[in-house]
Amino acid sequence: MPPSAEAGLNAISAAAHFVHLVENELVPALARRRDPILGPPVINLGTITGGDQPSTVAAHCRIRLDRRWVTTETIEMVFEDLEDLLRRVREARPGLKTEISRMPGGMATMVHGPMTIPPEHPLVRAAEAGLAELGHSSQPLTAFPAWTDASLISREGHIPSIVWGPGGLEYAHSPEESILLAEVYQAVRLYALAAWHFTRHE
Repeated sequence: MPPSAEAGLNAISAAAHFVHLVENELVPALARRRDPILGPPVINLGTITGGDQPSTVAAHCRIRLDRRWVTTETIEMVFEDLEDLLRRVREARPGLKTEISRMPGGMATMVHGPMTIPPEHPLVRAAEAGLAELGHSSQPLTAFPAWTDASLISREGHIPSIVWGPGGLEYAHSPEESILLAEVYQAVRLYALAAWHFTRHE
């Protein structure tokens, strides 16, 4: 069935309907799934492309989004949420076809999932002991607001992990990305001390 304005099969309009549902229904629902450490899940509509020219009804449209999920969810829930919204968009536009897929590349079949570790875990305690030994005992435990390989190490490798290193996240993936050598040297000392405290615990 060819797209036509009368049939309501403008793919860009359908995408706009999906965006509306995401912002007005999914985002508030995600806020209710707050993780006590990581906070609420996040969805970001990053890019949207569609249509061929202004004088034709858009026959295709693609939205690329980033979905950061937390431990109160499963990967199945992530896809079910999106598919439920797409089903509603399709029901409003008989004949419309939709598809969800992971972006190519990345980690192949491995899942970019959330990771937490109990504050009382020996690895955390060892890191805290190393900080205290260098005079940083007031450093609070916190959540890292970006994705790292620690998630794969923890989830796929079943190796308890923490995110702990030098540098500032504000410079990551930018032309100014850099680390002060002083922070690198301090990190080496902290890692050595943490390893020593961890082996003592073991």
